Amino acid sequence: ELDERLDGQLSALLSAEGFRGKLSQRVSITPLGRLPYRRLVIMGSGQRKESAPWVAACRAEPDPIRLKRIAFAIMNMARQWKVHRLGVVFASVREPDQVLERLAEFLQQAAYRFDKHKLPPAESYPKLVQVRFVEPTRYSPSALERGQIIGQECNTARQLVNLSPAHLHPKAFVERIREQAAPLNLQIT
Repeated sequence: ELDERLDGQLSALLSAEGFRGKLSQRVSITPLGRLPYRRLVIMGSGQRKESAPWVAACRAEPDPIRLKRIAFAIMNMARQWKVHRLGVVFASVREPDQVLERLAEFLQQAAYRFDKHKLPPAESYPKLVQVRFVEPTRYSPSALERGQIIGQECNTARQLVNLSPAHLHPKAFVERIREQAAPLNLQIT
């Protein structure tokens, strides 16, 4: 579909660049108003060699190691290009809920920066991540939410671990845990 909307220029570019869909291999194109994106990046997942290269680049399987590498590569590109809104599109996915959940989790983790003791950056890091699928169109919105929650809580744990005892002594640590547990009606003693 993307190649058709770009009058075959996408497949021609991928061929000229020698794109084979290897893991984290990427090609960037500016669609110049033909698509609702300022920049389109085709990234390889290292799978489905029998497919056409530009389709193989968009495929994802629930392999967590591959998904984590892809998520970190996506977030690094977003930082490099100073992107604040990000859409990730997969052409085909075997287990969309599992892939969506893991990808959302890993994108949250990739966005983490421990900057408590640093001056605020001149431009903020990417904050909003939109994940959507071209095909299949059916997936559970709760999968995205679960992944985001897991990623955010992993980042909370990383934040607490990175704080020095001078900034987070045991009593303050317990108080932070109580605050986190309050919505869950958990009693922390």
